[in-house]
Amino acid sequence: MTQAEQAAFVRRCYETAYEKQAQSDGAFLPGVPPEMRTGLTDGRGWFQWKLIPAPTRPEALDALERKWGVSLPPLLRAFLSTDCHFLNAPGFFDVRPDDPLAVFRSTLAEPALFQAGLVPLGWGEEGGGALYCLDLANMPDEDCCPVIALDYLSFSMDLDGGGDRAALLEISKPAAENLKTYAEQLFLQ
Repeated sequence: MTQAEQAAFVRRCYETAYEKQAQSDGAFLPGVPPEMRTGLTDGRGWFQWKLIPAPTRPEALDALERKWGVSLPPLLRAFLSTDCHFLNAPGFFDVRPDDPLAVFRSTLAEPALFQAGLVPLGWGEEGGGALYCLDLANMPDEDCCPVIALDYLSFSMDLDGGGDRAALLEISKPAAENLKTYAEQLFLQ
């Protein structure tokens, strides 16, 4: 996909998920930044939020890549830099206007994953115990890195293995053949 096609795909994913969330009253949250408010509130005083363009700069993504020693696939960069959102999507990060990379950065807390060639996308549903990761070490080209579901409980109970890729793959299972398919499953189905 071209950069424009990636941004259009990301926007379609976010808009579709937002419409579903709005239909179930999930588009109302406390503490919504003023620039994301639609002007509507519910009985609790929560604000309905809307998608807005993300202020993420390419330089900020470049800095993340340098810090962690990875190259983020272009589609992941598009997900981080297209729109701000508060979508309730287990296994994926929010993008907030004040610090669009904050939630994604919080998934990056364990260097053992990077040593094993894995970039975390987010945690699954509460109690699900899965940490969804892009498998950069198993990437035939930049658009085709698979997504795996890592049994986070097993991983967090024994961090002594460092970046032992084989050990991490033993406690994981395939989640999607690539990020595009993963996003389609999360947002479009």
